[in-house]
Amino acid sequence: MPSLPIPSVFLSVTHTFNPPHTELAGIMSTQSDKSITRRELHRLCERCNSIFSSSAVVKGLSRKREKHHFQNNLDGLRESAASGCHFCTLLETQLPSMDDYFRSYWERKQDRPLELEIVPAPTDEHLFNIICTHGGDPGNECLGVNVLEERSVRLRPAHAQAQTCSPDHADLARTWIGTCLSEHGSTCGYRNDKRFLPTRFLEINGSEGDLSVRLYLPSVADLQRGLDYCTLSHCWGDANHVLCLTAESLPTFKTAIPTAKIPATYADALRITRSIGVWYLWIDSLCILQDSPDGWTQEASAMASVYENSYCNIAAATAKDSQGGCYATRDPLTFAPCRIATTDKGVFYACPDCFNGSLDELEWESDSGLFSRA
Repeated sequence: MPSLPIPSVFLSVTHTFNPPHTELAGIMSTQSDKSITRRELHRLCERCNSIFSSSAVVKGLSRKREKHHFQNNLDGLRESAASGCHFCTLLETQLPSMDDYFRSYWERKQDRPLELEIVPAPTDEHLFNIICTHGGDPGNECLGVNVLEERSVRLRPAHAQAQTCSPDHADLARTWIGTCLSEHGSTCGYRNDKRFLPTRFLEINGSEGDLSVRLYLPSVADLQRGLDYCTLSHCWGDANHVLCLTAESLPTFKTAIPTAKIPATYADALRITRSIGVWYLWIDSLCILQDSPDGWTQEASAMASVYENSYCNIAAATAKDSQGGCYATRDPLTFAPCRIATTDKGVFYACPDCFNGSLDELEWESDSGLFSRA
């Protein structure tokens, strides 16, 4: 019997219930892609180098909007991105995220030349925006980035990693959580009610590479002093192939859960939990008796409190089932800030996260914490 799906209003980040303290989004699989790991951050193609090295706006010598021939067509942009140009990759990656109308518009105009416009920011003499349009026909949707000074961009070692299971990513997660604990107060909704603990959770023992797991029932003493635990948000997939807690398996699981039976998503979540310094993890299928209607109903009614009081929620964001895993293989060039110029005015980075995609409404942000989530 599968556990009750968590109400969508609870999972949808801050609608009715407060969210868990911190969420680590894991996606896809742990398989590596060597072609990705060879791609170098901040490497620019000849055309990008030529434009940025000659731009008077980039050098801080002019506040006039510039227009440059960029690529002969859309395929030229794609080829440059495929060849490893970091800046072209940031632009090309935006195409799939466009809505259907604008994406089809770009595809219809794909043989037209592309222009790069460098637009000085109206509020800061050292910042500018770079947009890519079809020559002479910008339309209402464009590709683009904001450019920020180095002091406003937090580059982390994790930005250069293609594998999200790297130690650098674990360090980054600990940094995020530490920032939440020390600076965010109640803003993130972390309740940490010492009077509440789940009925059961998984206790993790051992070290990395040799973890052991058992089902743990917290004691009155645990409730009095409080215990930090993580939670897992995941998709079950076929419920017939999900490892579940039942009345029959309960005695065995209280001693040890056979590691050979633990699916990839659960195993990854256990490693993530330990990597951030926590010893306990709550997973619905293993912490709620699935063949006890009364017990299941009782646990379902407390599920909001389980998540609200979680130290960290680990989301297996795109795993379709319990074998999908929590980690991803991804191209760092598609999301990491790209250093485009070093001038007398400073070091500048192209940052796609803060560009809203509209030629009519250019938004400017230079908060020093802008990329703390990247």
